[in-house]
Amino acid sequence: PEDAIAFDWSFIKKNRDKYVERLNGIYDRNLLNSGVTKFIGTASLGNDPNSVVIDEDEGDKKTIKAKHILIATGGYPVFPEGE
Repeated sequence: PEDAIAFDWSFIKKNRDKYVERLNGIYDRNLLNSGVTKFIGTASLGNDPNSVVIDEDEGDKKTIKAKHILIATGGYPVFPEGE
């Protein structure tokens, strides 16, 4: 029909991605300004209650000990086969 509404999904996705990137930058700056040390990698609990072992994305493995440790879990999307 002539009066149908159309969406430019590539435009929406591009702008959504820019918005998420901007938000992530704000979060990273706030963490840095608060004195938080951020490690990127795969973590597991260490041998004592105040430690965590991190396999960093660069291949390094390190054990971190601290009074307070926050493990922020994340994930990656999995797309099913098909259309």
